Amino acid sequence: MSNTHVSHEHDPPTSDLAEDEEDELIEYIQFNAFGHQFSYLLPGHAEDLITLEKEGAIYDYLYNEETGQGCYFRIRLLPSEIVQFVEASVAHDQFHAVYENGGSTEEAFAAIPNRHVRELGRTYAQGLRGFEGAVIGCLASFMPMN
Repeated sequence: MSNTHVSHEHDPPTSDLAEDEEDELIEYIQFNAFGHQFSYLLPGHAEDLITLEKEGAIYDYLYNEETGQGCYFRIRLLPSEIVQFVEASVAHDQFHAVYENGGSTEEAFAAIPNRHVRELGRTYAQGLRGFEGAVIGCLASFMPMN
């Protein structure tokens, strides 16, 4: 995201979404953001969407191995970047609504009505063919690479 604005924050925003680091099971969270009911996103992605809707920004923690210290950064996205992030998140949710319930990868892609974002995911998946442990349908696969 070439035109993002980053500001340094010592403490992250607080929300009702807490990720339990000791829980090894993947648990999706249900929530509403940007007029969409999400059911198949991880808590960290949910938190990003909620703060993006409220503040137009996401937060990330960066750790400096040399100093042994880290801090949170607030990353403000441009309106076009917000649209891309939300479209990718909706597509990810639609993909996993089918795939997590026994649908094939192709059936999951077909469930994404946004043709452009669907094709981003398919292109990403085609590029991963033959790679062991490749993750098809991840959130990043539905985002443009610009």
